[in-house]
Amino acid sequence: MLRAKGLSGASTREIAREAGVADGTLYVHFHDRVDLFMALIQEHLPAFVEPLKLLPHRAGRRSVKANLTEVLEAFITWHQKLIPVFSAVNADPSLSEALRLRLAERKEGPHLSVAAVEQYLVAEQELGRVNPKANPKATVMLLFGASHYWNSVRHAVGDDLGYSREKLMKDVVDSLFAGLAMPEKRNHGKVARTA
Repeated sequence: MLRAKGLSGASTREIAREAGVADGTLYVHFHDRVDLFMALIQEHLPAFVEPLKLLPHRAGRRSVKANLTEVLEAFITWHQKLIPVFSAVNADPSLSEALRLRLAERKEGPHLSVAAVEQYLVAEQELGRVNPKANPKATVMLLFGASHYWNSVRHAVGDDLGYSREKLMKDVVDSLFAGLAMPEKRNHGKVARTA
């Protein structure tokens, strides 16, 4: 119901009816709409967080492209499911502020996912698999930004911008990696890649 009508559009009566419980029962489990939203986030969090939890163990293993593609795929799925609800939160300043405060109380929020991928890229830089001149945090913002924009446009106007999900993941990661790849070294007139 929250995904279909948004946080502001779905009444507690409709939510209770959809859940098959009495109106008052909702307030036994959820203090307010922010709690309902937090529950919706938690429902979809595991699929997004699992690839992030694996990142520290992936440094130096598989390819950097494969690891970033897995993260991007999880983020695209996250956005597909939650963009409609986030849109309602963004449209309501008091709700947005309440969510910000709730996340701060719990020490949760999007900064944790950015930090996880940033730390992974720093580890790959230390291993010599990512260009030391690349900016890990900016790379994460570009990766996540691509997912957010693509999903926002699809949700708002139904246009995929000429990108299937698979093509978006491949092209975004390939383009990012063009800046992340280690520079070529010249050995006696021959060009060799270092990574």
